[in-house]
Amino acid sequence: MGVKVPRAVLMDLEPGTMDSLISGPFGQIFRPDNFVFGQSGAGNNWAKGHYTEGAELIDSVLDVVRKEAENSDCLQDMVLFSFMFTVNRCSQTIAGHEEAVLCVSFSPDGKQLASGSGDTTVRLWDLYTETPLFTCKGHKNWVM
Repeated sequence: MGVKVPRAVLMDLEPGTMDSLISGPFGQIFRPDNFVFGQSGAGNNWAKGHYTEGAELIDSVLDVVRKEAENSDCLQDMVLFSFMFTVNRCSQTIAGHEEAVLCVSFSPDGKQLASGSGDTTVRLWDLYTETPLFTCKGHKNWVM
């Protein structure tokens, strides 16, 4: 079995955040051509990010998403996270994994969540009670 690479498309209006991610501990697990970033940023100006700087990047982002979808044998989920502010704190956590969470997938009814982690486990969660239902152990590598 080959190396697993997460099918993630990472986009920002400025290169600094991507540089930090690439140089961090998980930076090398992402495909280099799936990083899409601008050069100047929006300077916390929503209109600039939405109408000018961000609008210039949307075709590049959609191109990368299309390529990832086309390269998938069986595309099942697509999750979009959009932050219009700098994330410098976590507003909610669910204790459980010992390493970073690398992937998540919601159940069709939206009541459960499966999370895969660098600690080689998959946890199944009840989203209403925020408690684990089951922990799958025994993976030999990160779960993505």
